[in-house]
Order: sequence, then structure tokens, then C-alpha cells
Amino acid sequence: MNKLFGFLLLCSVMVTAQVEAKTKPDETKGTFEVLPLAEIGNPSTRGIVYALPKTELEIQILAERTQYIRGPFYQYSERYLGLKDVITENEVQWDMVQVSVHPFGIPDAENHFLIRYSGNVAAPYVVKSANGCIEAVNYFKADAHEEMIKEIELQAHVATFDFVPYTEEMLVANSTAKKAEEAAAYIARIRENRTLLLSGEASHAPADGKAMELALSKLDNLEQQFLELFKGKVIHSVEEKQVHFLPTQETNRELLFRFSKYKGMVAKDDFSGEPVFLNIAITDSVTISDTPLQPERDKKGTIIKPVASAGLFYRIPGTAQVNLTYGNQSMYTGRVQIAQFGKIFSLPATVLSDPAQGVIFHPETGAIKAIVKQ
Repeated sequence: MNKLFGFLLLCSVMVTAQVEAKTKPDETKGTFEVLPLAEIGNPSTRGIVYALPKTELEIQILAERTQYIRGPFYQYSERYLGLKDVITENEVQWDMVQVSVHPFGIPDAENHFLIRYSGNVAAPYVVKSANGCIEAVNYFKADAHEEMIKEIELQAHVATFDFVPYTEEMLVANSTAKKAEEAAAYIARIRENRTLLLSGEASHAPADGKAMELALSKLDNLEQQFLELFKGKVIHSVEEKQVHFLPTQETNRELLFRFSKYKGMVAKDDFSGEPVFLNIAITDSVTISDTPLQPERDKKGTIIKPVASAGLFYRIPGTAQVNLTYGNQSMYTGRVQIAQFGKIFSLPATVLSDPAQGVIFHPETGAIKAIVKQ
């Protein structure tokens, strides 16, 4: 990145030297200039406003919900089927299985700029995001914005036992114990029929292998439904939630939210959950010696020295190590480029006057992604 800036700075110096060397400037071609919007009382109608982004972190939490549902005949599991390991209480448990961090750009209220042009020139072609952050200049093949959708395939489960095909004997039974006895007898018949099919002793054997496979699958499914009346059901589902965080400085053990084993993701002040902490440490700051092209401000934030007219403003972001911890476990560790941890610089104004030269920016940081020739 430093080499790229050095090259661009050299180009800027060369262009400036060439302009100063002219004894009579050519005013027929018009001029371009870029000014901080905060310094302009009445912006010209011939201008394009754009914003540099600040980097916000979208933290995505993937949690698994496991629901344990007690079967209606759980009390008779050992008596009729010899089953001891069965669900005896309805319960819900949550596990945080994955955390990911995605940076994206939001407009920086303190860094809006006006591209002003005058004379016999056309407006530069500026591509902006929906929120007004600059994405490209003089680049006509706009990048396709692909929405990343995480597809989670889950087997469909029903949290009740209403759809179990009860036998006639179970329907007319006048007690739970009798129903359980009839259900256990039906499980025994299912297993007997499966054994006859596999041994070839069934009176009405399937005609081919595919029919045999289908018949066995139906028997397995039917047995599972009746066994769940005794063993109970375990249903897994996945839930995804997002938390947004705007870094302004390094943070140590910033409480993002809490996570409960029995409730899932809960608020910061819900002490039923364990805290999830965010740590941000700057690892690479921008060390270029040139003075950033930003207005000088006093302690109250008031501009005391405005920025002179310059070329196209962009960012060189800083880099931070981002870490999320839950209990004694590190749920995420990664390096993220963050716009507001870097500095603001300027490209030569000539990039605006040459429609054949395009500049593409990273929308999440405002950094230069590529310089292209059309």
C-alpha cells in the first residue's frame, strides 16, 4: 500500500510541476477540484457529493438450538422395550457454534466531499453505494453486488407426536399403560416384518431391489416414530443473529452481549447468560510521513485550518486484530482493515479529467482497490 501511495504521490508532484511550468494555463478545458463539504457554505450546482466510509463490524452469531421432547410413554420404556436412556424432561439447550466478522462501510459524517467542476468539462462518472459512499470514478463496468446468503439445510422435524399413525388397538385403549403396551407390540411386528423381508421369507416380497429399498425405508421410518413415543425426540435447529459495532478506538473486553445455555443470545443486562467480549488491537497503522489531507481541528472539533483544494480524497485504512471470547473460549480471531484507524489522502485531480482512467475503491474502507484503463 505504501509503494502504491508513493507512486501516486510522485505522479501528483509531476503533474503539479508541469502545470506550474506553463506560462499561460489553458482555461478552455475547465477545472476540477475536490473540497470538504463542511467548508463550503453554498455548494455549486455543478458538483457531485460523495462520502468516505467508516468501517462498521457486522458480527454474525450462529447458534444451535437443541430441543429435547419427552415421549408420552417414557415411563414404560424400560418395562416394555428395555430402554433406560430416554428423555424424562422437556428441555432446550443452546450452543454457540460459529462467529464471523464482516466489515462494511457506512458514511462518515465528518468526511463528505464535493467534486466541483467548471468550464468546458463534463461531470466525472462517480459510482456511489446506496448510502452515498464512493465506490468508483470513471469506471463503467460496475462490480456486481452479490448478496451472500448462507443456506442451512435442516431435516424437517415436528415437535409433537400428533402425526404418529396409531394402531386401532392403541386408539381404543382406555389407559396410557395399555397404549404403551400396544405400541411396543407394534414395534415388535415392524421388526419381525423387516427380518422376513431381509431373509426372503416374506409372503409378498418386493419385485425388485428398488422396491425392497423403499419398503425397508418405510419400516425404518415407522419404527422410529413409534420408538420416539418412548425415547422422546431430539430436534436441532440453527439460528443466526447479527450485532453491529462501530470501532472508534482500541477496545479491551468490550461487552457485546451475553449467551445463555438455556435461552441463547440475550441482552447485556441479562445475567442468565455468560458475557461475550470483543477485543480490538491496532496492529498496522499508517506510517506515511506526509501530512494527511484533513482539516485541522481544535479540542472541540471545530475546524481551525481548512484543507486547500485538492484532488480525489480516499482512505488508507489501518489494520486491527479482532478477537471475540466466550467464557474461556476464543470464538473468532482475525485481522480486519478499519478505515477510521488510518488516514485520508488525495489522488491527483487529473484522475477526474481523464474519462479513460478509472479508479475503484473498497466500499468498506474507502481504500484504492484498483486503477484501470478503459
